[in-house]
Amino acid sequence: MNDQASSHISEAGDYLYYLADDDKVYRILKSGNEKASVVIDAPVWFYQVYESHIYYTDRNITTYKPTNLLRMNMDGSNKKVLGEGVSIHFAVQNNNVYYETFSKSGTFLNRMNLDGTEPKKITELSSLFDFQIVEPYVYFGYKDIWEMLIDGTGNVKKINKDVNNPLEFIVDQDWIYYMEGSSSADIYLYRMRRDGSEITAYSPNNMRGFNIAGDWIYAIVSDPTKFL
Repeated sequence: MNDQASSHISEAGDYLYYLADDDKVYRILKSGNEKASVVIDAPVWFYQVYESHIYYTDRNITTYKPTNLLRMNMDGSNKKVLGEGVSIHFAVQNNNVYYETFSKSGTFLNRMNLDGTEPKKITELSSLFDFQIVEPYVYFGYKDIWEMLIDGTGNVKKINKDVNNPLEFIVDQDWIYYMEGSSSADIYLYRMRRDGSEITAYSPNNMRGFNIAGDWIYAIVSDPTKFL
């Protein structure tokens, strides 16, 4: 569909949106009948398509630290800063934006409205590199994949002791899909149930990223000839 190296793919209507290696977000018709066009020209850490908007974190190209969480229309117009000084990762769902902030005491999970109003600190986590909200739980990654109630109550549960340093994960319905590997040339895609059972490995072994949209898994690989 395109030959650009990509790290995150989303589906919305007739379009696929993807974050390319030049740190810009592009969109292209799923049919492939149109040349990809730039939607976000600024350096981007992470983005998410939700309803009629794109949410994303930009970054300082000198320090590579995230600076702002922004929202804009699907065509790139009407940009608005929702929060400043946030971390890379965030999640938009159920009419809320969940996002990370840091302080000397730890890492905090926060929530605000879609327009950036009413920001609220939910709970403190010792550390995390990624998280996903599946109410009433938050799943987060730090050396393993963990589950806890979103309000911070109850015990923190490790999903499976055999999962080791997952590079990326997605919770989709009853399954958790995740990438794991010891080197850039030996990274596999796995899936397991949300209770940690039924771990299955997928081809290929040269994964660079993936996303799930509808019934499809979009795989980003370093060598497409090794996909099967």
